[in-house]
Amino acid sequence: MASTQCSIGEIIKAADEIVILTITCIGQDITKSQMVEAVNAIDSIAKKPSPLFLDASQPHSISFDALFEMAKATNIVAVAIYAPSKISQSVAEYIEQFQNTIVKAPYPFKIFSDSVAAKEWLRAFA
Repeated sequence: MASTQCSIGEIIKAADEIVILTITCIGQDITKSQMVEAVNAIDSIAKKPSPLFLDASQPHSISFDALFEMAKATNIVAVAIYAPSKISQSVAEYIEQFQNTIVKAPYPFKIFSDSVAAKEWLRAFA
């Protein structure tokens, strides 16, 4: 399992080819530069188009500029956002809607309150 760090969290590529970003930037806005760094790290660790599991279980927010950077990863084929709480689900729904309607992300985004279901959905893209 490959692993790397970026300023917003830990990125791992699991044996099943799913890239996992666990956000550890808690209680603050994720900035555009942090998102650029994260996207570069995701593309680097993925090496080829892979599904992304985004663990958004810890409280954080994301700047408007960072939202535009999120869909610029070139080695991602689908994104599952793991948001177990009602608050994290509300934020994730906003991100999903923004990515699908404003940015027109080149891959699907889907929100899950269950990490197992999220990874099962992503395995269809692996």
